[in-house]
Amino acid sequence: MVRITSFQKKLLIMLGVALVIIIPLLIGVMVLRSYINNSTQSIIQGKHELAQRTSTLNALVALRNEYNAYGKPHFNILYNVIPEKDELINISQEFQRMAQREDLGFGFSFQGEEATGDIGLGFVRFSINVTGDTLDNIIGFVEQVKDFRYLTTIENLRTEVKDKKIQATMEGRVYFR
Repeated sequence: MVRITSFQKKLLIMLGVALVIIIPLLIGVMVLRSYINNSTQSIIQGKHELAQRTSTLNALVALRNEYNAYGKPHFNILYNVIPEKDELINISQEFQRMAQREDLGFGFSFQGEEATGDIGLGFVRFSINVTGDTLDNIIGFVEQVKDFRYLTTIENLRTEVKDKKIQATMEGRVYFR
């Protein structure tokens, strides 16, 4: 049997107490270091997200300023060119006045409408029949329709001669908001 001296006994007790104190401290330091690393990564990620959001907000502010400087005036012009649906009630009379300026016989019919869609615009389909003595009168009428105060597209235009008169049939759309 091995005999332990009192010095060895005190030394073993001191080493045991030191190990009991040092091992939990080392474990605590490692856990704390891991927590600090995770927190640091979260802070870095948050900083990158904040920088990205700041950049996005700056771009949004620049876009808003550009809209206020350039877009708003053009938007008002669009409101003048694209009427509300109710403003199209007398559209046949407006087309008729154009035909009268060119000394043309006039016929008008609505072909249907499509409600406002994804782009925010609806449209009314129409068909116009005009009859005149010269092709110049028909062309003058078509030019007036192209220059009409509302956004209008001509989808089809047919002309033919009947009984020494020129007849034109125009199909198109007038857009509304």
